[in-house]
Amino acid sequence: TRERAVYEEEKDFTFFYYKILNLIKSADHVFGHSIGGDVKALNDECKRYHFPSIDFTFFDVKDFFKDYSGTKDDVSVTNILKSLGVEGDSKEHDAEADAYNTMLAFKVICEKQSRTMLEEVKMCSRGKGENKQFTVEYPKR
Repeated sequence: TRERAVYEEEKDFTFFYYKILNLIKSADHVFGHSIGGDVKALNDECKRYHFPSIDFTFFDVKDFFKDYSGTKDDVSVTNILKSLGVEGDSKEHDAEADAYNTMLAFKVICEKQSRTMLEEVKMCSRGKGENKQFTVEYPKR
């Protein structure tokens, strides 16, 4: 969503690896929308720069919405918010806006079902994924 020059001015992955590692390892839970693709991209960069795999558990909010709404279709973050009747950040395909909107969608799904985040996580086992040794796995999908 930004000009190529903005990305080219940034430091390479080597600079960010330990920041990413610490952020993931210090988090109680990691959530995202279609997060498997993001985890695969992280794995690709770790391999490219010869860093070890960052092994962690993550949760895909898209699957929580599927369980909540009864749909089998993949739904974009924007359309999830519309379906929930919530107005989020209007920038599409922007990492920061997508992260905020994903958090907002999950929060509203929990609220509409009168569940805490932990209760919701226990109810939707197919939304849970694992990254182990550069392999993204969804054990109960």
